[in-house]
Amino acid sequence: MVFVFLVCGVVFGLFLAGIRLGRSDREVKESRFLLQLISRGVTIFNVLIVVGFLATQPVYAQEQGSTTDTHLVAVEKTTPGYGMGLLAAAIAVAVGALGGGIAVGMAASAGMGALSENPKLFGNILIFVGLAEGIAIYGLVVALFILQKL
Repeated sequence: MVFVFLVCGVVFGLFLAGIRLGRSDREVKESRFLLQLISRGVTIFNVLIVVGFLATQPVYAQEQGSTTDTHLVAVEKTTPGYGMGLLAAAIAVAVGALGGGIAVGMAASAGMGALSENPKLFGNILIFVGLAEGIAIYGLVVALFILQKL
């Protein structure tokens, strides 16, 4: 419940900072400072959540009368290396998607400018945008390799 209020507060703070961006120069500086403060706070909060998930100890449970050894199954999937491997796979996908998004944005915007001058360049522009999208696929492939080794 506290998390929901925290998220609502962050969204409301970003909304207020966004409303104030259209004002005078002094208020713009204040709004930018507020946006930076909120984004840094959210970043620190996310890092603490990730570290908390990596540092927590597993909880083991077994049903009454069960003959299977659930303790060994739980230990196998909760080693610190397993959590770091999942984090590495997530970082590979995130960085690949971020880089691919930036590259597609640049290539597509430049391509639209060139396309308005010469419509015959459509095929070449499509190739460049497709190559930029491949960066995200490379990140996904690396993540799959990492997950295969776990």
